[in-house]
Amino acid sequence: MKDPGYTIAVESAVLGGSCCLAKGTQIVDERRGSGGISRAEDLLGDIDELLKQNSVLPGQVTNFVVSAGPGSFTGIRIGIATALGFCAGLNTVPLQISLLDAMASICDGEGITMVAVPAGRGMAHALIAEITANSISYLSQPSAVALDQMSELARAAGSSRIAAFVGHFDESLFATFDKDVLLLPRSPAAALVSAAVDRRVTETRDPILISKTHTS
Repeated sequence: MKDPGYTIAVESAVLGGSCCLAKGTQIVDERRGSGGISRAEDLLGDIDELLKQNSVLPGQVTNFVVSAGPGSFTGIRIGIATALGFCAGLNTVPLQISLLDAMASICDGEGITMVAVPAGRGMAHALIAEITANSISYLSQPSAVALDQMSELARAAGSSRIAAFVGHFDESLFATFDKDVLLLPRSPAAALVSAAVDRRVTETRDPILISKTHTS
């Protein structure tokens, strides 16, 4: 990711979505959970509002980071299409990053960790990674898993904890886990900003589209 200028980050495929404006890795302003972020007609308006309220011109934006998924198929496509359209006017290209990779990159500490986001209908999208200060090694592919099977899947992989964004799951679910729960306070968009400068994270060129009926 380029250093100078501002960064816009967008995650538009999970719950209400989130978008943020950053200078380096410092979050300047953000929008989250409005629902409109996952609608094409509103996402550009949210981005325009972020820029205007912070007196930033589009030409000052040198980086655009967008979630490659997983999440709503429509939301993923809206986010990527918006990023491509915005960047076309600036003669640059957006950086696509898996939201689950971004989550792994902001987890405190080290160890085998399940990272998960809600997928609706009693399901989550999750993967398991071994996180160290120098690398993130993936022990599973992103997949759909029933909420009541998350703890069992984590145990089978030797995971000591499950990480999720604050507010993404009902806290009563955590009482059913026999693992430590790591709640990530940042918004998904802010996590993408951090991941974009984390050398352990690589770009995800293809959207991550997972059927909710597929489990592993």
